[in-house]
Amino acid sequence: MSWWQALLLGVIQGVTEFLPISSSGHLVLAQSLLATPPASLEFTIFVHLMTVIAVVVYFWSALWRLSRQDVTALVVASVPVGVIGALFSSLVISLFASVLLVGLALVVTALANFLADRLLARPGRAAHLSWQSAAVVGFFQALALVPGVSRSGITLLGSLQQGLDRTAAFRFAFLLSIPAIVGATLFQVFELARQPIVLDWLALGTGGLAALVTGLASLRLLERVMLTAKLNWFGWYALVLGVGVVLLVSTAPVPAVLESF
Repeated sequence: MSWWQALLLGVIQGVTEFLPISSSGHLVLAQSLLATPPASLEFTIFVHLMTVIAVVVYFWSALWRLSRQDVTALVVASVPVGVIGALFSSLVISLFASVLLVGLALVVTALANFLADRLLARPGRAAHLSWQSAAVVGFFQALALVPGVSRSGITLLGSLQQGLDRTAAFRFAFLLSIPAIVGATLFQVFELARQPIVLDWLALGTGGLAALVTGLASLRLLERVMLTAKLNWFGWYALVLGVGVVLLVSTAPVPAVLESF
């Protein structure tokens, strides 16, 4: 992987991991358009760790102020994606081979953004979740195992639907990303342990730094957007991209770069 490909993939990871437009979907599409094989496992692990660091840095003070109820809610909400991901790991991995599925899932992401935007306008909402409501949000998050479904978008929708106000929903959705990303990364580490490791330090450094910096910027941008109830901007973007991908794959001759998908 060249340094500019690592930079591009790092930027895509950092931006799309947190903006509600799906990092997994964009990475599948980017790798298809770049005509490159999937990023190495060690590169994927490293950029994911950088996005976790971005969340921890951004929410550092909030992490120290978590109540017992908040911790319980985060633990409960993390269970569905962990269990479903572990039980159906082979199926989930196979889904990344379909660009058409990514296009359809991006349409789902668009709908999630439109619905969340409507919920943002509701006044008088809660600042904490019960464990029952947290479980519902957890099942929302599990939908993001499908590439193209935005984890941040679908968990923001679930958090708002279960009654959190916009500030609490933003905080909960991204604190919830920490165990989700760490869990997925640990799974990848176990896979990596069974393979010979050849580290490309330039690619790791370039991609990791890009993911960290753009991740922090994306969190700040999304927080500002949520304060103005403009999630539909991301909805229109995901809708146009998703429909475009579906039309391209369904009606046009499949380009050589996409034949393997």
